[in-house]
Amino acid sequence: MNLVLPPWQRPPSWNLDQQVQFIEGIFLGLGTGYYVINGRDYDDQGHDKPMSGWLIDGQQRITAIARFFHGEISIFGGIFFQDLSLADKRRRFNNLIFPCIEMDYTDDEKVLKELYRRLNFSGTPHTEADLELLNA
Repeated sequence: MNLVLPPWQRPPSWNLDQQVQFIEGIFLGLGTGYYVINGRDYDDQGHDKPMSGWLIDGQQRITAIARFFHGEISIFGGIFFQDLSLADKRRRFNNLIFPCIEMDYTDDEKVLKELYRRLNFSGTPHTEADLELLNA
């Protein structure tokens, strides 16, 4: 993937456990969610217009998948991507559907920032009390 991060996008921030949990979830068939990019558009010479293809949401998931593919993280206590059988690689990852939502192209950075805000700051974090309910 040749995706460009906006200058205001945070760097990769998932810790190792979060990345492992995500990859294990894929292996268990829980899916990937989706990622969102600003639409691609080109000038008269065929070059990308400003902000074309910017990754608006999905950086943490894409980073985790790439790290697993490159042998940087293992799942289920020590299984690396290269340890998987060819059938498991194909079934679990190579044929993985990772939907992309490509928005209509815009060069309005304010609009892109608002979409990022909506996607990343509108949820309600779980509380310790919520976790206690799960652990009861």
